[in-house]
Amino acid sequence: MYRIIIVLQFFNPLKLQPMSENEEQKYLRELGRRISIRRKERKLTQGQLAEICKMEKANLSRIETGKTNPTVLTLKKIAAELFVSFPDMFADN
Repeated sequence: MYRIIIVLQFFNPLKLQPMSENEEQKYLRELGRRISIRRKERKLTQGQLAEICKMEKANLSRIETGKTNPTVLTLKKIAAELFVSFPDMFADN
C-alpha cells in the first residue's frame, strides 16, 4: 500500500506537460553530454563506440551534440556498451 502511494507521489500524471522546443533541445544536448562523458571515461573514441554499436560515427556525433533524437533501441545499445543502466542515462545527477 505504501509503495503505491510513494509511486503516485513521485509520478503524478496530472503534472506532466509537453516540453517546449527549446526544452527538448536542452534535454537532447544534456543527454548527449552525458553519453560523451561516459564514452571518454571508457577511453573510447566516437569511431570506436559507433563501430561497437553498429552505427555511423556521424550519427553518434549528432547524438552527442544534441542534434538528433535517438531511438530507444539506439540508446539501449549505447548504454550497454558504456556499462550504464538504461534509466541512469536519463537520471539527473
